[in-house]
Amino acid sequence: MATTLSERAYDFIRAKLAKGALAPGDRLSPAKLATEIGISLNPIREALSRLHSEGLVIHEPHRGAFVREPSRQELLDSFSVRKALECEAGVEAAGRITEAELKQLRKLAGQLKDVAEQMGRSRQVEEFLDAYRRWTPIDLAFHKTMLSAAKNPTLTKVVEDVNAMGQSIGYFAWEPVSLRNRAAFAMEAYQAHQEIYETLRRHDRKMAHRAVANHMRLARTCALTRFEWFSRQQLSEKRLAWHAPEAYIRKVMEEIDSAPSSNESSPD
Repeated sequence: MATTLSERAYDFIRAKLAKGALAPGDRLSPAKLATEIGISLNPIREALSRLHSEGLVIHEPHRGAFVREPSRQELLDSFSVRKALECEAGVEAAGRITEAELKQLRKLAGQLKDVAEQMGRSRQVEEFLDAYRRWTPIDLAFHKTMLSAAKNPTLTKVVEDVNAMGQSIGYFAWEPVSLRNRAAFAMEAYQAHQEIYETLRRHDRKMAHRAVANHMRLARTCALTRFEWFSRQQLSEKRLAWHAPEAYIRKVMEEIDSAPSSNESSPD
């Protein structure tokens, strides 16, 4: 079935939300979007209406459409649903995964380990940023492969819809706490993925459920930390962190590196 212009616009905007290219509070200009996509205004309006019905966009009278920021409770609720769905995907994948899919997951888990180790040992900002750029595409590919292995397209579609809420907080949002503890943070995230791979390799449905649940608890904690940090920031700081994440990470890491170490002795 051919994709309609409205669906094309919808997919384009959803992709920008998922990548963090649009921040909560950003105005969604139909004219600008139409120019970016190369279509007329009507399909854009239809796509925005659909996104509004999904709770991702709000309409303000006489002002237009804006990216909606979820509440803390909505974020918690979305993770409760995501946990149930992805655990079920893990259980189904354990029974249906192919050797080719296992090989792909093993490869992706290995790549995550390499990136986690680079993050942990990075002493220079640019070295960390190089690893940061690599992490998210590999992470997303890992989850996509696990969902594909479940052989349940309906489940996959629902998980993707639920994930849109969590993605609106942004994968990029390495707030100061995560950056200060980047070695432990990155390795814990890698180990959660490796545990999922091992349970799927053994076709252990019960342990696959447990491994995915453990990963979801970690993801939930990270998302809440990001959400609560973001909600405390001034608008200028929010904009920098969202629209120029690498510039923000560079700024925070330089501040961390220049701060006196807690292990340093006080001068006499």
